Amino acid sequence: MSVGMRPLSLVEFLELPETEPASEYIDGRVVQKMSPKFQHSVLELELPSAVNAFARPRRLGLAVPELRCTFAGRSFVFDLAYFQTDRIAYGPDGQLLNDVFLPPDLAAEILSPGQSTRAAEARLRFAVKNGVRLAWLIHPRSRRAKVFRRGARQQSLSIGDSLDGNDVLPGFKLPLKTVFGWLRRENIS
Repeated sequence: MSVGMRPLSLVEFLELPETEPASEYIDGRVVQKMSPKFQHSVLELELPSAVNAFARPRRLGLAVPELRCTFAGRSFVFDLAYFQTDRIAYGPDGQLLNDVFLPPDLAAEILSPGQSTRAAEARLRFAVKNGVRLAWLIHPRSRRAKVFRRGARQQSLSIGDSLDGNDVLPGFKLPLKTVFGWLRRENIS
């Protein structure tokens, strides 16, 4: 997408109406996210709930799905964005600010069928390089996850492992068995 014959600027992108599914701004290009499938949607509902069940009673922060975060010249809509309490922006009236122009402390992406693993990993690597402290890539089909942290090697997790909050959510552990259990019949009804 471009305005006339020139590339679209970030400012011009942010003035465009939102799309469904959301569009992101990456390297001067507008890239529309994949439409979520049922498994993706369930994980996108449950994952922030699990993070919030741990973080909110401790007043550590807030996790939300599908939040646009604009930073480092790009604009992403992460499946989960978590901000520690002291990094949540409020206006003078005490209300949350709608537009977020900083990286979340934790970003998570849930891979949809047909979505490029390589592209999702590249987005999360960029995010971590530019301020996101912890990133998770959840693979529902393979029942695996990848963890990205600044200054650390990418970590691959399998069903016997747990997502760890590291220093972003100290003490948080979420077994992948639980994450992928959310997709099972006995856990739906």
